[in-house]
Amino acid sequence: MKPSFFKKLGPLNINQIKKIINCETHSIENNTEYYELASLKTATKSTDITFVYDNEKLIPKTLKEPTIICTKQKYNELKNNFKLLIVEDVQKTIAILSNCFYREL
Repeated sequence: MKPSFFKKLGPLNINQIKKIINCETHSIENNTEYYELASLKTATKSTDITFVYDNEKLIPKTLKEPTIICTKQKYNELKNNFKLLIVEDVQKTIAILSNCFYREL
């Protein structure tokens, strides 16, 4: 259950996201839209964006659909199997995007 004090602001398309954050993309089409910023455990749909830190391991079978935010270092490990947003700082990117997807009521 989502907290009741947040309002969803999505969807955001990939071109809007590229204007908000400094990123490179991998295997993402120009018309892709996202509705949710979610954790690795809850991201399951192609409309979800999730994230992984450099020291985390992934379970690939559960993450085929969502787009993953990662650094260039993690990109080398993930590039053959996932849709990726490659950024310099994952935590900063999550903070920026969370403000774009959710707002306090």
